[in-house]
Order: sequence, then structure tokens, then C-alpha cells
Amino acid sequence: MIDNLYNLKKDLPQKSITKYIDLVCPSLIPIDDKKNLLNIIPTPISINESDSLGKFINSEFNHDCESYRSPWSNQYFPINESKKRLVNELRELEIKLNKLIKMYAKLYYGEESVSSVYIWEQGELISSGFNIAILITNKITEEKKNIKNSFLDSINVINIKFQREREERKSLKNNLNVGKPTTTDKIRATYKITSTMLFEMNFKNLNGGFNGNITKVEEDIGYLKNYLDYDVHCNKIGTLLEKNENNIRVQLGEISFNKTEGIITSMRNTFIRGKQNIEQSKIVKELFNERNESDQQTTIIIDEE
Repeated sequence: MIDNLYNLKKDLPQKSITKYIDLVCPSLIPIDDKKNLLNIIPTPISINESDSLGKFINSEFNHDCESYRSPWSNQYFPINESKKRLVNELRELEIKLNKLIKMYAKLYYGEESVSSVYIWEQGELISSGFNIAILITNKITEEKKNIKNSFLDSINVINIKFQREREERKSLKNNLNVGKPTTTDKIRATYKITSTMLFEMNFKNLNGGFNGNITKVEEDIGYLKNYLDYDVHCNKIGTLLEKNENNIRVQLGEISFNKTEGIITSMRNTFIRGKQNIEQSKIVKELFNERNESDQQTTIIIDEE
């Protein structure tokens, strides 16, 4: 049953997936199976406006009972006595990343976008590694140009693991004689990012739209002075995020936009609901021209060290 529902979700609008599962699951599958199904199906992001310090995103990464933790104040809303707040050294990294990703989101997703970064440990010690969730959403609720009720969500989960490596070096004495070899430890960090973009676009003057999701995985390594080398972490995470999302955007343009444009352009000149296909084709082509112009605007670049 779960396999059939998972296949069915490919043909459902993204914003309606949770609604349809709620209607079907009570009578057909147990509650635990429903939770497992929702965990493997990407669903649109919801925004929480309870924190006076700023909007944040509700997700499984900041959820405790019926409350959600804000990355800005580190408090839960509605307020509860949860002990799941981030209170160790990782909190400082979380604050830095939230500021960085907020600027990134404004440049790539627009001024109305909302972003949140959440961090949690993999073990009791930071040396065991940790995980980072980067969430970004841009929803269009009001009609703008030829688009209405659309959204673009980005869900990124980064797994960071550490490994100590020993490096042997020969020291020089008085710049003349070679001294005894010395060994130094360096920390090797492996970054693995899994990015999923969910999108839905509905047209104002066209009876239709499209939606879907694309997932990509990337890996990289970095060498740290210590486990909380903030500069290296922020640089590697920002570079990985930008690279992975750019790859998804290319695929999104090739598969979704270009194929849709080609199909509509090739439609025969017949009447549908009183309008000719050629007229609706012109509307869509204008939308794609607007998209191409926006793609050529300046984007943020995060240089590697």
C-alpha cells in the first residue's frame, strides 16, 4: 500500500499530498506507516511567524511535540519546557549559518523568501560529527505578472563526519641542519549534502501548471584547525549548497521548463474552452522569456580558500 501511495504522489500536486494522505490513511494503513510515508515524501514547507525576531520554517528538524524551535531566539513556539534547545558550541555555528543563508536566500530566491538553519549532534561529542538542515522557501500567494499560487522550496541536509590524520614533517634547525621528524594531527571533515527542490507553478491566464521535485547529492572534504573551525565550515557548506542547487536549477530548466515549452508550442491550433492553443502557447513563451531574463541576473559566489 505504501509503495502504491508513494507512486501516486508523483501525479499529485505538491501542496495537496498531505491532504490526500490524511483522507486515505485512516481507513487503509496504520498511523505509524503514515508517519513513515510522510517522512519519505517531500512536502511543501510551512512558515512560522511566532518569533518576534523573525519568521522561521517548521520542519521535522526543529519539532518537539506540538512546538517548533526558532533558530533566531532558540525558543520553542508555542512555548514549552523542551530540553532540546541547542546550547553547546554548535549554537554559535548555527547563528553564523542562519545569517549567511538569509543573505543567500535573498539573492537567489527573492526578498520575500524565508530561510532557517538547524543543527543537531550525531553523538554526545562534537568529534562524533553533526548534521545541518538548511531550509529555504519562496511562496507566491498574490498574483504577480502571469504567475499565481506558486512556490519553490529547498530542503538541504548536510552530514559532517570527522577523521584525524597524522602528518609527518621534518623541522629545520638554524636553517642549516635538518632536525628530527615531527608528527602533527590534522582534522579531515567529510561533507555530504542531499538537496531536494520542490516546485509548483500555476499560470494566471492559462488553465494549467506543473509541479515536481528533484534531488541531488554532493560530497566534499575540508581540513580544519579544530572541530568548530567556523570559517572552513561556512565556506564549504556555502559552496556545496550553491553548487548543488545550481545543478538542480539546470536540470529543472532542461526537464520541466524546456519540455513544457516544447509541448505547448507544438500543440495544434484547435479550440479549448473558447481559446486557441496558439494563444496559450504565446502566454507560456512569455513566461519562459521572463525566466530566462531573471536567470541572467547577478548571483552570489562563495570562493573556496
